[in-house]
Amino acid sequence: SVMSIYQDSKGLIWIGTRNGVNLYDGHEISVFKHDQNDEYSICSNYIRNITGDEKGRIYFLTIRGISVFEPKSERFQSLIQNNVSAMYYDDQLFIALGNSIYVYNENQFKPIYTIPSNNVQISCLCVNTTSIFIGTRENGCYVYDRKSKSLQQLFANEEVIKIFKDSKERYWICLLYTSDAADDRISVD
Repeated sequence: SVMSIYQDSKGLIWIGTRNGVNLYDGHEISVFKHDQNDEYSICSNYIRNITGDEKGRIYFLTIRGISVFEPKSERFQSLIQNNVSAMYYDDQLFIALGNSIYVYNENQFKPIYTIPSNNVQISCLCVNTTSIFIGTRENGCYVYDRKSKSLQQLFANEEVIKIFKDSKERYWICLLYTSDAADDRISVD
């Protein structure tokens, strides 16, 4: 099962699956998997999200933490081995652990903000220079203003599974919908 796809600055296609990472260069597919005997392998085969930075590093959110692929050495390095629930790159790497958001600076994760309720589990992030959109498992969506350090809840009681910013600066928020959920906002013509 494909869980995430990312195209890097060289045009290479990284495909995250439940059984490792596939790299498509336009001609061949290379496969990368966790190897417990290799400290430079990816930290888990179950890939949940992939993103990259301007230096060509590729970040992989797995079920066991985050690994980064360094293009110069062509090796993986583990950045954090923890139950990271979300990851996003915008000039810096942002992650979520439980109800807290961290940024990766100078080889360490520094806290940015913690949602006051311990019952909140962050499921996804979407970051820009002024705001952080925060999707949660059961508490809907929040927007954190990075300048004023204030939090606003956009809506509650929904599971947000993805937030996407398009080329026109519009935000698309994908909610988990179950057939037994009564939701009069969804209609099909």
